[in-house]
Amino acid sequence: IENVLMALGDYSYNTFFKLVNYIIDGNCEETLNVIQDIFFSGSDSKLFVDQFLSFCMDVEKYCIFKTYEVTSFPSTCEEMLKNSTNFDSADRYYLYIIDKLMDLKNVLKTDLDPKTTVEIKLLQICRNQ
Repeated sequence: IENVLMALGDYSYNTFFKLVNYIIDGNCEETLNVIQDIFFSGSDSKLFVDQFLSFCMDVEKYCIFKTYEVTSFPSTCEEMLKNSTNFDSADRYYLYIIDKLMDLKNVLKTDLDPKTTVEIKLLQICRNQ
């Protein structure tokens, strides 16, 4: 079921939490592995970026309001949400990620090689560049 949802562009919260935690940890190798898995499943890069951006925006809302109720996350994700925001200046870091994803979204509008562009941008985010 998860593969079908992924192919349709409905990524699991687990995938996004895993990806964002690798980015926060600066784990470039695992970040690339997640991206490759997403693209090899046949996913659309623009849809992936849109949904990851929405995910990060919900995490930012959680950072600000300290409740999952202002997000689209189900209550079953509350523990993962706490773990992904349990560091100093989490709200500023997620704003940084959101800003970079907005840039990526604009670049993808005319990009001929979106997979490579997504990989580059997420590696830059992972390395705080």
